[in-house]
Amino acid sequence: MRTVFVAQSMAADISIAAEPVFHLGTLTVTNSMLTAAILTVSLVILALFIRRALKPVPGTGQNIFELIYTGFIDISEKVTGNRAVARDLFPFIITAFLFIVLSNWSGLLPIMGSIGIHEGDKLVPLFRAPTSDLNTVIALALCSVAYVQYLGVKHRGAKNYLHTFFNFSSPIYFFVGILELIAEFTRIISYSFRLFGNVFAGEVLISVILYLTMTLAPFLPILPLPFYFLEIFVGVIQGLVFSFLTIVFAGIATADHGDSHAEPAVSK
Repeated sequence: MRTVFVAQSMAADISIAAEPVFHLGTLTVTNSMLTAAILTVSLVILALFIRRALKPVPGTGQNIFELIYTGFIDISEKVTGNRAVARDLFPFIITAFLFIVLSNWSGLLPIMGSIGIHEGDKLVPLFRAPTSDLNTVIALALCSVAYVQYLGVKHRGAKNYLHTFFNFSSPIYFFVGILELIAEFTRIISYSFRLFGNVFAGEVLISVILYLTMTLAPFLPILPLPFYFLEIFVGVIQGLVFSFLTIVFAGIATADHGDSHAEPAVSK
């Protein structure tokens, strides 16, 4: 196998599954995993840079960051009704939002699909947008759902939180609890396919528009630009949707449902 730099093929194959690019022992590293690792390292470096740049007397950049932070805390507090929950949500939400947006945008870079490894007559792309891989978005969904469960246990206590799902006070409450438990798992599916579907469809759209431009309208190189701007906008929206759904679910998980399953009072 050899790495090559080529123009995007007009007959490029669109693969739903991420393609393996190399192996680390028994671990198969796919192109989406490689891109995700690069983005993760970039976010860690950015976080360390911001931390070192913080000063007692804030500058313009720090003021903007603090404005975003306080705005997020205020919005999260209104949704969850608990400022402590809002503060606990911020590190996870801001990390997930930045990772999702950068992953979505990475699929618009020219190197996606144009740099790869030749395997016979097929060019395997070296890079792929992480959120266009169903495995990545399932992992993000699992992290979100698991973190929501953690917040529920932390702010309500393990016994009280588990009572939401396993309530043996009556058959009706037990059935409702099982439905709520099933709903927690269905969120993984809803998170995953919403994000994956939008990002993968966007990449297919861009590929088709580029192909049509190269074959039918090479004299209009700016034809794909509106679609790029659309995908930039959609990339941000998908990050916001994921973030706000996590906030809403965290608000539901941390709300005190003690009265909702209480036995009705019997008048004496």
